Amino acid sequence: MNAVVYGMQQEMIQRMLDYDYVCGNHPSVYACVGEWGTASSLVCHWGREMCRVPVYRSLDHAIAHHPDIDTCINAWSFRTATSVIRQCFSFSQIGTIVTIAEGIPERDTREIIAIKPCHVRLIGPATVGWLGAGQFRWGNTAGTMDNIVSSRLFRAWSVGLVSKSGGMLNELCAECARHTDGIHTAIAIGGDRYPYSTFADIVRWYETIDAIKMIVVFGEVGTEDECEVAEMVRRWEVKKPVVVWVTGESADHLPKAMQFGHAGAKATTDRESARFKNAFCREAGCVVPESYADLPRVLRDTFGSLWWGVYACDERVPEEIMSRVKDCSMRKKPLISTRISDERGDELTYRGIPVSDYVAQGDIARVLGALRLGKKNFSDRSLRLIQTILIVCADHGPAVSGAINTIVTARAGKDAVSSVIAGLATIGPRFGWAISGCMRMLWDAHCQWWNAQQIVDYAKKQGVLIPWIGHKIKSLYNPDVRCQHLADCAWSDGIFFPLGKEIEVITTAKKPTLILNVDGHIACLLLDMMRAEGFGDEEIASFVSADLGNCFFVLARTIWLLGHFLDQVRHDEGLVRLSWDDVWYE
Repeated sequence: MNAVVYGMQQEMIQRMLDYDYVCGNHPSVYACVGEWGTASSLVCHWGREMCRVPVYRSLDHAIAHHPDIDTCINAWSFRTATSVIRQCFSFSQIGTIVTIAEGIPERDTREIIAIKPCHVRLIGPATVGWLGAGQFRWGNTAGTMDNIVSSRLFRAWSVGLVSKSGGMLNELCAECARHTDGIHTAIAIGGDRYPYSTFADIVRWYETIDAIKMIVVFGEVGTEDECEVAEMVRRWEVKKPVVVWVTGESADHLPKAMQFGHAGAKATTDRESARFKNAFCREAGCVVPESYADLPRVLRDTFGSLWWGVYACDERVPEEIMSRVKDCSMRKKPLISTRISDERGDELTYRGIPVSDYVAQGDIARVLGALRLGKKNFSDRSLRLIQTILIVCADHGPAVSGAINTIVTARAGKDAVSSVIAGLATIGPRFGWAISGCMRMLWDAHCQWWNAQQIVDYAKKQGVLIPWIGHKIKSLYNPDVRCQHLADCAWSDGIFFPLGKEIEVITTAKKPTLILNVDGHIACLLLDMMRAEGFGDEEIASFVSADLGNCFFVLARTIWLLGHFLDQVRHDEGLVRLSWDDVWYE
């Protein structure tokens, strides 16, 4: 079973992964849906190693990227948990929904029960989860790793357990391990008055599982759910031994209608009392102990009768299980993480490819594509675009602030690093920061399905300039040659570059200098390049928000600033000092 977790519950996800690792399974958590932007990820442990669980903005995106998902762990708040369940119902591949949230309104719960598709098994609300021994762990079921090992939950045994209480579920897993061979499946249905799946639903399902030889039901005061199980046993709908204990007999000595810990733990009639339900189940043919202290004996005797004798529990834990548990307890979280390069082997690799391969190809654009965009193999057109961007952005003369800062610092006798840093420090909203602004504005417009006229109208209404439009000198009649070189790299099926040119038609009708400038060309073409290379919307959005465009600008301009530094040092230019004519002394 493959799960998506709806909600940023990293600790719960880590426990689920730890269980998978100890059992020797593959990771069962495929994705997470949360509020952390797009295409982010949770960094988790996998034994002593690390792994990432991708985070998506919506369930649609998660399932589109992971079509094998068949389970949703709904860890959202009580305010929105019901809407998450409704979303899950729209995906036919989701057959299991486990809802962790407490406090969901009873009306919402009853509506969900009424519309639940027949193919969906829905557990909760207010459940701690569901455990298939040796297979999966949904939620925080079964407690700590120590309890999982001591209860021998690392493989499937013979007992099907269902409880309202999550805490008692953990305790009963241990009791079943001591007095039977162990748990096959354990489910906490939650303590709400109207659970999505009742005791009867779970017991009926357990009856169909051949590997389950014995069923244990742990109820509590309130509702008549245990009586439904008893009626099933009376009618021989359930032929397996059913051990039932309803806790809360002491409530008879307390004022009527007193509510205990759970929302449903309140007996408003005699039939909802623990004493009545225990007697009813015993009369119907269920195995009911005299008290909770008598439960271990009942478990032992009932299970022993299945094997024609007293069952002797084997307490030994396989060495490989203990080794995996040790891996989980001795791990250390790394200080940093990287997906760029790896120097630990015989040869340095970039994105898993040896440096020698890049040298043989002789293409710096391929290296930049791998290191900056995380893709090992780019098309020739994309590589040509990357190289063209570096060339046309490499220098813009000595008169702009970045060059001036570098020149002044170099002539003050500072080293190359200090001089280049001084120049880079001036890159910002007023100088050199337009490419990323262009990409963000274009991507936002694309997400809202705006056309060229709508983009222009929006900018006019907001009183802001369109960052990829306009040039001080170049115009329709004095074109920028750099723009032509970039346009030669355009894709015939691109959508952003044609959109930029449509905007240019609208703006140049007002003034011929309002052309699609170099920054606009680069922004449009980078977006089209990522689409052509198969990047998904989440990936593109993440690169846009991470200032990809400005990363290319900074790299290209670093070449330029180093050139100005070497030029000043090589000619041994002296300290820069402004003349008095260049200063206004007020």
